[in-house]
Amino acid sequence: PFFALVPWVARRNSQAARVLLPLAGIANTALSIKAFGVASAVAWFLVPCVLITVLALRKAEALWAAALIVLAAVVALLRDHFGAPLGVFSHVEYLRFAHLNLWSVVTLTAFAVWKLGTAIRAEGRSALLYNIQPLRPTR
Repeated sequence: PFFALVPWVARRNSQAARVLLPLAGIANTALSIKAFGVASAVAWFLVPCVLITVLALRKAEALWAAALIVLAAVVALLRDHFGAPLGVFSHVEYLRFAHLNLWSVVTLTAFAVWKLGTAIRAEGRSALLYNIQPLRPTR
């Protein structure tokens, strides 16, 4: 639900949208942990949230990037303290849930690397990964 604001914000302020995208992901992950429980493996969505933070934010936005990474770490560390999930599922359902979520995390991570990596190479920028030169073959 939090992602709905990102395109609207992006039309008005690209920096705010770059911050809002991973923030929405972290908030959505926290909400999903409470809704479905830790056994659903939904907390793994914090991995692409951090990756998107590192890749999408620019060098001048490094403070925002650090804050978002700390927020994701706090959610990860506190995931077992969110209380009982709103939904309770059987062991088999949790296994299916975890399988679906882990494949979704892998797919989202690959997509983020592909799309944002292309943008970084084209513009030569990133908040935390600046000054990385592409590998060139040696003779």
